[in-house]
Amino acid sequence: MNAASASQQQEARLKAWEAFTVQANMALAQELFEQNYQAFPAQPTCPDKDYIQAKHDLAAFYHAKGDLKHSLALFEGVLADCEHAYRQRVEGVDEVFLSACLNDFGALWQSLGEIEVAQRYYQKAYDVLITEDQTKLGFASCANNMGRLMHDLGDLTGCQPFYETAHEIYADAFGDDYFKTAESVNNIGTLLDSFGDLDDARIYLVRAL
Repeated sequence: MNAASASQQQEARLKAWEAFTVQANMALAQELFEQNYQAFPAQPTCPDKDYIQAKHDLAAFYHAKGDLKHSLALFEGVLADCEHAYRQRVEGVDEVFLSACLNDFGALWQSLGEIEVAQRYYQKAYDVLITEDQTKLGFASCANNMGRLMHDLGDLTGCQPFYETAHEIYADAFGDDYFKTAESVNNIGTLLDSFGDLDDARIYLVRAL
C-alpha cells in the first residue's frame, strides 16, 4: 500500500471509530467498518497488516455491539491471519500487533463466558505488552481486561493494580475527558463499591460521567 492509500485507510478507520465512540451512531459506524473491510481486494495467501486491521476493527465493533456470533467468526479469522503473517514476517505484523489481537480475542471469550480461555489469551498478550508496547496503550487495554477478569472472579485485591495501571496510562496519554480514561475511572469506582468503600466509589463514579 502506498503512502496516499495508507493515509486514506487510516482516515477511514478514524471516521468509523469516531462514529462509534464519539457520535454513538451505531448504524453509521457499522456501515463504515464494513466499507473499510470490504474495500480490500481478495488477499493472497499471506494477508497484509492493513487488511488484518480492517477485519479486526469490524470484529471488535460487532463485539461492542453485542453480536458475539459474528464477532467470533471474524476474530477467528483475524487471529489465524495475524499468526500466519507474523510467522512470515509481514511488515507491521510484529509481536505487539499479534499480542493486541490476542488481548481483544480474550475479551470476546470473556464476554462469551469462557473465563479460562479468556485468561490464557490475556496472559499471553500481557507477557509481551508489558515490556514491548512502546505506546503503552495496548498494554493499558490488556491491564484493564486482566483487572476486569479478576474483578469478575472476585479477586478484588488482585484486580486493583491492573485497573489503576490502565487509568494512569490513559490519563497521561489523553487526559480525563477521553472515553477510555472515563471507563477506567468507572472501573475503579465499581471496584471500590465492591470493597464497600461507598463514599470513594461515588466520587469515582461521578467523575466517570
